[in-house]
Parts: sequence; structure tokens; C-alpha cells
Amino acid sequence: MALNDNTVVLVITNLSERNALTATSNATNLVITQQAPAVIIASPIGAASVGPRGATGEKGATGDKGATGAQGIQGVTGSQGVTGPEGGPIGPTGEKGATGERGATGEKGATGERGATGADSTVPGPIGATGSPGATGSQGIQGATGEKGATGERGATGEQGIQGATGATGASSLYELLDVQIDPETEYSIANDGFILVFDKNIGDGKWVMSNITNLLGTGLTGANGATGATGATGAQGVTGATGVGYTGAEIRSNYLYVQRLFADGSTQEVNLGYIGPTGSQFVFEADLVAAFGAGKFFGKYQNGETIPALGKTAVEVIKDALVAALAPTVSLTSSTTIAFNQTAISNILNFSHTINSLGASVAGATLEWRRGGVGSYTLLSSSTASSGSYTHSMTDTAFNSSAFNYRYIVRDSVGATAQATLNVTPTAYSAPTRSITVAGINTSSPETAYEREKGNVASNISGSITRNSPNVAITGWQWQYRENGGSYIDIGGFTAVSGNPASVSIGATAHSTANTVSTANYRLKVTDAYQDSLGSTLTSDSSTINYRNYIFYGPTASAPISSAEVRALPNKSFSTSLANPFNLNTGTVYKDFTVAMPSALSITQVIDLDALNANITSQYVLSSGLTGVLDYAGITTSYDVYTMTQAVPYGTDHRHQVTRA
Repeated sequence: MALNDNTVVLVITNLSERNALTATSNATNLVITQQAPAVIIASPIGAASVGPRGATGEKGATGDKGATGAQGIQGVTGSQGVTGPEGGPIGPTGEKGATGERGATGEKGATGERGATGADSTVPGPIGATGSPGATGSQGIQGATGEKGATGERGATGEQGIQGATGATGASSLYELLDVQIDPETEYSIANDGFILVFDKNIGDGKWVMSNITNLLGTGLTGANGATGATGATGAQGVTGATGVGYTGAEIRSNYLYVQRLFADGSTQEVNLGYIGPTGSQFVFEADLVAAFGAGKFFGKYQNGETIPALGKTAVEVIKDALVAALAPTVSLTSSTTIAFNQTAISNILNFSHTINSLGASVAGATLEWRRGGVGSYTLLSSSTASSGSYTHSMTDTAFNSSAFNYRYIVRDSVGATAQATLNVTPTAYSAPTRSITVAGINTSSPETAYEREKGNVASNISGSITRNSPNVAITGWQWQYRENGGSYIDIGGFTAVSGNPASVSIGATAHSTANTVSTANYRLKVTDAYQDSLGSTLTSDSSTINYRNYIFYGPTASAPISSAEVRALPNKSFSTSLANPFNLNTGTVYKDFTVAMPSALSITQVIDLDALNANITSQYVLSSGLTGVLDYAGITTSYDVYTMTQAVPYGTDHRHQVTRA
């Protein structure tokens, strides 16, 4: 331990160890390297076996007792006060009185400024919830409390510590102060308990300040503890520090934060720090929001420019809505019902079902509606929200109504997603009765048919049938009609009514003949049913056209024909429409005359003998000048061209004459 001219050493140790300052090497050493003005050794009074130095150490032991409360050590400082004339430094120790500054803590009242944080919450606006943390910010105002430090100067009162000398009343706790000179060249050791207190003299103001305390733990016997000295009188109350400036008395009225501002002179002024928004759990939006964060950006499922349904919702609800896409429900609407034409008793069975697809959503509503013919508004049938079910739509329809029944099934979920299914149940369309006509020639023979006959052969049997195709539409009657050469239809007989609602009507044969001069004829069956009657109309079915034609007669003959009967007796006859052009006339080997007779509208242009090296024998077929007309089936003469080829003898073999006509 180095000492200098401005150092005072106070050694406190057991009185019984007065000889403690010895030059031993096995104890804590105290080396004095320079002559000090004084070393003060204090030891308990009245102890036995007092050595000049050890007594001072004893004094230190008593001090330990004082350690029971830091206050005890303060008392020791009081003893120093006796030495006042010599070491006034003890006074500075009294500065501990500065502890009185604690009173300044009273300024914490300024914490009231917390209310100012409310103003901070105003900044977030609707997100009032965030505003609450702002309250912490007001702590900064508390920093003003630091000014209390000025009050610390009350420390001067600490000099009261001198009064601690009274503590010397305890016999064991008083220490004897001895003025001992220490040899600066000698090494000392202290063997037993004690304290070494070092005081330095402040060069600036000359005050003594304790700069070091060394606690010596020796192995010697500890002397009896002296009675604890009386607690020194409490120092005078320090001067109260200046009143801090700040805020207090926070109060919320109508969602506005008011505080009392404190001034140095103790006066106050009410300050409105602004509106305090509701907390996040309480706040609801007063209107929908419009997304306006730039093209290509999204807030959950919402794109820029879209309206976010926020009205009446909390911020959490809006966020949840944005993060959960509203997926349209899966809906189905079917029916296996069929409606016949003119069915008036309607019972349409509708089957519906739905599946909610939005996460966490449930069905919020469902409607089953209908209308007719694709026009007008829909009428509600059912509002069942069951996930599946059926509904029978019953009503009495008007007659012959073929308009579709339009059905619509709409489902919406709790997050606003909707979907609908539509279905049309259309009555079966009207189907007219099937009409069939049979026409048979009464006198036809080959090559005639019912619809291809010789002119004048006009007698026919006509029959038919009617089959109902719409079960709810009854057949009410029928009528035969005919026409000639494409003219207007003419009734045959009267109208035949049909009663009841038979599935079909059979019409027996009716004989009829047109004029024997006609070239064409048609028959038609006119039918009525309940639906056509409602329209004032009829149904008709035309037969195929009957064509009446003149024959082409040809073939070998015993002699050249000179009469209509001989022409009609030729072995072959055909209608021009069914005879090839050119056609072949087979000569045979019996006759030497070969005739072709055809209506005068036709003429031969060439004849080739295919079996005579294709010889052209056209000139050998000579047009008759005497026979110019042939009778038809009805005996009416028709102008004919009659061509005959005559040779000396019959052919030895059959020859084919190829005849071309125009």
C-alpha cells in the first residue's frame, strides 16, 4: 500500500493484538513506501494486554458489529468527528445524506403522461387496436423525472453524521485512537481481524475523502462484542426538489384522451390529446373498401379495383374473408318426368342437391323456382336448404300447351359464393296422325302398275288408314279427295266423323274413276283431330301421282298392220318412260314383217341390225301413210307413227334390230 503526503491511514484491529504490526512474512503485508503524515490506530478501550498497535485493530472488530447495518459503519464515521480538528474529512462522508434524493422519485406522477399515448393510437386510424401500444411511448415523458437530481444537493445535511459520535457509548464499539508513526521502510503485517481505512486529502478543496477500506480477516481471537451504539439522530430533512413538469390525470371522454399538463409553478392545464379509436376486437368498418394497391397486386382473393365487402365487419373478419376464396357450390337439378302433348294434369318431379365448396362455409340459402316458356319472372316453389331432396310441382295445365317448364335451383353459402342449375321440362311436341293411302287400278295389266297405266284406264280402288300419334289428341274425322292433271282437289263423297279416341281408323276401298282423257291424277286423305280443330285446320296426305300414257307397240308380225287392232296385237308394248332407248326388236325366225308403232310425238331416227355386221337398216323401216291413229284403253284415237320393215323371207336366225327414237 503506497502512501503519500496527502494520505491518512486508519488501522482498526483487536486491542489484544497491539503488537500486530510486525515484520512477519506470512500475513497480509502493509508496505509504507513513503513517510505519511500520520497513521491513526484505533483500538477498543479497556481491553487487557494492550500492545501499542494491536489495540487499534481491536477497535476494528467492534466495527464489524456495526456492519449488521450499514448504518453502524456510519457511526464509526461519527467517532471520526471527535478528531474533527485534525481530519475534517469525515464530514464529506456525510454526503450519504444525498440518499434523500429518493424523495425526488415522487415526480413519477409525471407518468400520467401515458395518456398521451392515446394520441398515438389516433395515427393508426381505424386500426385503433394498434394505438394501445402507443401508451408505452409515453414513458419517455417520465424521463423528466431525471431533473430530480438537483434535489440531491441536500447532501449537505449529511454532516449530521458527526453526531454519530454518540455511538461511542457502547464500550466495546469505541475505538482508541493512537497517533503512531510508521516507518516507511518497514514491512508490516496484521495478523487478526480489523480494518484499514485510508483517507486522501483532496488537493482542490482540502477535504479528506476515504479512498480505501481493507477488511482484515485474521485468525486471532475476536474480542467481546461491545454494545451497539445508539443510532445517530436523523439528519435534517433535505430541501424538497423543484416540482417536476409533465402530465398527469389521464381521462377518456367520448373516445377523446384528456390529460392535465403540470407546470413548474404547480398549476395545471387540460390538454386534449386526440381521438382514441376502438381496439381491434371492437372496431367494425362503416363502409365497404375499394382495393387500390396497383395493377397486378392482390389482397387475398381481391384484385386491384374490386370492392371488398367490409361493411359491419371487424378487421379480422375482412382478412379471413380475403384469405378464403369463395368457391361456387356444386349444384344439380334433374327430372325424369315426361309430359305428353295436351297432358293437363302436371306432376313434375324435381330432384335437387348441392355441395358447399368454400372452406369453412355452410349453406346460407337455397331457392327452387319456376316459370313458363322462357319469359316472365320466376315463382318460388321451395326454399329448402337440405343438401339433397325432391319436389313435385303439380298443376293443371291448359289444353295443347307445349311451352317448356323452366326451373332454376340457386344455392348460396355463408361466404357469398353462389351457383345455380337450370332445367327445362318440355311437353312432347304434337305429332300429327299417320295417314296411309292405297291406290289400286281395277283393270290394270302388265306392264301397267297402280301409278303407271295406259291412257283411259282410270278406274281405281282407294283405301287407307289413320293412326293417332298424340294419345291425348283424338281423331275426329276424314275425307277422300282427288284431282286431275294437277288441278284443285275435289271431295269424293262426304266427311266421315270419328267418335271416341281410337288409336287408329281403317278406311275401306272406294272405287273411283277420273276422266278417261286425263294424263295424271292424285288421291288425297284429309284428316282432322282435336288439335287441328282447335286451330281451324286439317291434315292431308297425297297419294303418289297416277300417270296415264300411250304404249309403244313393236315386234314381228305376220303382215304389216293396217288397223289399230293389229297394232295393239303386236307382241310387245311398253311405256316410253320404261323402255330403253335404243331398244331391241327381236325378229325371230317365223315372220318377215317387223313393225314399230309409237305416238306421233316420237319418231325413229336409226335402226341397226346388230346381227348383220351392224348394218344400218333405218331406211328399210317405212312409215305407214295409211295408218295414222291407234285407239287407247278408253277407245279414244291417238295419233301414231307406224313403221314396218318387210323382207322376202324370215331370218334363218334371230336378228336384233336396235331402234333409236327421238
